[in-house]
Amino acid sequence: PARVLDVGSRSGTEQGIRLVNGLNRHGPYVTLSHAWGRSRVITTTASTIQQRRDGISLSELSQTFRDAVTVARKLLVRYLWIDSLCIIQDSAEDWPIEAAKMGQYYSNSLLTISAVSAPGGDHGIFCSRNPHVLTPCPTHRPPLWQRAWVMQERVLPPRLLMFSDAQMSWLCRSDHASECALLSSATGDRISLISLDIGTGSELEKLHNAWYDLVTDYTKCGLTVKSDIFPAISGIASTLQRAIAGEQFVAGLWRSDLARGLLWSAVDSTKSMPDLREYRAPSWSWASLPGPCVF
Repeated sequence: PARVLDVGSRSGTEQGIRLVNGLNRHGPYVTLSHAWGRSRVITTTASTIQQRRDGISLSELSQTFRDAVTVARKLLVRYLWIDSLCIIQDSAEDWPIEAAKMGQYYSNSLLTISAVSAPGGDHGIFCSRNPHVLTPCPTHRPPLWQRAWVMQERVLPPRLLMFSDAQMSWLCRSDHASECALLSSATGDRISLISLDIGTGSELEKLHNAWYDLVTDYTKCGLTVKSDIFPAISGIASTLQRAIAGEQFVAGLWRSDLARGLLWSAVDSTKSMPDLREYRAPSWSWASLPGPCVF
């Protein structure tokens, strides 16, 4: 990444962190997948970037960010990437460039720390649970996975370390495990994608099936900025596009499977049509309408 957070050594648990240039750094890094929520999130802006380079005390960070620093240090990984701190949020030049690279950042990270049950920064990654409850708590649609931007954050990383209010889970390309030995069906989209061997040319039909499953789940998620409908899923689209030479991505559909891609329908057909003056996508694309769709 262009910028990462240097969290220091494991022994200095009380020391602060600082924003550094990632292009001339060597070594693994971890990424954080989190929900911004309604609480105030510390960010990097044009006016604060030098302050972030000089150093950030742990007291300035939200509980979720402090917990992420703890996890990185426990794993002996020095560098951590968090979107709100590593992207200049008010820069019309930096934000579009870095947002387009987010899929690559998650794909190339050592692992992604996922704050699954945290609705905002104040909640933190580590949760308390009732030790007397014998059955697993429901995790079908946790707060984090209600955000559209998080779709690529849970699908693209090579390894995913998930902290929920029910359990801690691990997911990678060779195995998946959790404290209760059961994984929610909500991880099924990831399993279907990472099971494909992108590097050796997976079957075209399997790639398309994975995409339609992802889009079905993606359209259930919320977007604060409606125009982010394609940028928020561009990392996944780029990953699948690289698997097929000459494949073209057309407004959320694949040119080689255009006929099937047009066979979508809105789950709730009773909703009124959106204001057509607010352009989202061509009318024949699933992205043209808000809300869930199926293929």
